[in-house]
Amino acid sequence: MDPSRLRDDLPVEWLGDDNEPDESEGWLRHGQPGRITDPAMQDVFVEWVGLEDAGVSRWICYDYQGLGEISEEEFTRRADRLRQGLPPLD
Repeated sequence: MDPSRLRDDLPVEWLGDDNEPDESEGWLRHGQPGRITDPAMQDVFVEWVGLEDAGVSRWICYDYQGLGEISEEEFTRRADRLRQGLPPLD
């Protein structure tokens, strides 16, 4: 991801693999949508849809690794899928 594109409230996706389910941290899945909450120069914080209160939304994505920018429409589509109990991607 190009760091010059980073800004507060930017919709992004998790490009990494699914992590292991964990009650306290949450389950971050490939394609999970989120919004940047703090685009610091070296690190970025993301609030992930469905995991807003989980520890994973307090993790730092070092040097923006594992993040990809998505459109508002794609963010909404994936968020709706998660709310229906489906995975974020088809």
